[in-house]
Amino acid sequence: MKKKVFLSYSWKDKQIAMRLYNDLVRSNVAIWRDQIDGNPLADFEQEFLQAIDVCDYFIMLDSINYREKSNWCCEEIERCIQNHNKKGTPDIIVCLLDEDGKWRCSFKNKRYKDVFLQINKLKYQKLYHNVYDNENVYDTAINFICGLLGVSYERWDKIPSYQDFMDELENAESSMKQDETTTNILLNEYKNILLKIDKRYSSVKESFKIWINDCNESGLHLFFPQWTYSVWLVNQESFDAKEAFDSFLKLNTSFPNDPRSCRGLGNIAALMGNFYFNDNDKKNANYYYSIAEKLLLQAETLINLESNYRHKQICEFEISTNIGQLYYNTGRYAESLAYFEKSLVLMKKERFFFERLIQNIFVLKKFLSIPLSDIASWLDELLNDYQVEPILYQLLGLCNCELGLAKKAKKMFELAYSINPSMENLFYLVNIKTSMGVMDSNERKNILEIIKNADKSDKIWVDEIKKRV
Repeated sequence: MKKKVFLSYSWKDKQIAMRLYNDLVRSNVAIWRDQIDGNPLADFEQEFLQAIDVCDYFIMLDSINYREKSNWCCEEIERCIQNHNKKGTPDIIVCLLDEDGKWRCSFKNKRYKDVFLQINKLKYQKLYHNVYDNENVYDTAINFICGLLGVSYERWDKIPSYQDFMDELENAESSMKQDETTTNILLNEYKNILLKIDKRYSSVKESFKIWINDCNESGLHLFFPQWTYSVWLVNQESFDAKEAFDSFLKLNTSFPNDPRSCRGLGNIAALMGNFYFNDNDKKNANYYYSIAEKLLLQAETLINLESNYRHKQICEFEISTNIGQLYYNTGRYAESLAYFEKSLVLMKKERFFFERLIQNIFVLKKFLSIPLSDIASWLDELLNDYQVEPILYQLLGLCNCELGLAKKAKKMFELAYSINPSMENLFYLVNIKTSMGVMDSNERKNILEIIKNADKSDKIWVDEIKKRV
């Protein structure tokens, strides 16, 4: 029988909680998390207390937010400690989101001082999420948790990764395997590059070139070094598209049958097509768009031929999404929707969420005159799997507005704002409530107080809210 797990966290730490929750679900863990597994119509407090009473493991994402900014969290850990002291269960797993410091001993919330004193005596697992994870803090933590729960961690990987380089060296020709000194030099050079990236050293590019050269001099035909350098170039703030294109072209010339090289070069070609298109240079835009289409379709064919490729599903998703985006940018909307819907199948299969994909599909469905009732049904189906994603409630609210279903639209906007209290979601909620005439003076006062503290980046939404209150 599966062990029942309760995930306790502050909503201000939702991002890391979502990542951990999704990874544990993918690893076949029976885990309870409020905004997903809770019944929206039930008594919230009673429900989470009952879930704590029957859980075997209680995972606490300990942080300043948890202790000082959430009474719900304090109630959860208090109930957990009461149960643990009384009957020996649940087992408590403490994951520290903020570095250990005075905040763990300040006890600003005096009522729960004894509870947190007991928690402070427990061994904790580092899960810091506000730094570059070059020490694999997250992987170490989730592997530790999965080990306690008796399951294997099924990771949703990102590429390129340090593990990819180790794998490629491990699978190199036998003569190289015997040369441990060279292997260690290459691995250490890459570790140092990661450290330099973390510390924002200006010599990163030069270090990459030395590392790539050393890999070539080792006599190995390695994919990873040039690939990693190319990806790093793309992610620079002062991004040089031509430089990245040349780097991916060099990679694709050496590895023409690797789907990652085709995809990378295809993506950059599409980006360059966008640059020229925005400059009204249609000739060059079409030239790069045609290169992008050819390479991305080639990548799609190559990835379908792979059977044991570790990143197959990641590549499948990214390739189909990129082809969909290319067709979207070039006005081939029906073909774009077909590829985006293929990406959606892969997204649901791998149990993650990509908001931009949903927004693109929504826009395309409306542009292609698909009935609003069908679009609303599609969003409703998605909510069965992604109950915590505010964009789904927001888009469903917009559909209901156009369908004349004001009460349903209001409920959707309320849910969107409760999960993500952004100025955009507040605007939609204020708009529907004022149009329905259901906003009283006290509520207007509260809204004006809320928007006083809004960021400057939300000025457009704030101005629109002011017009309505």
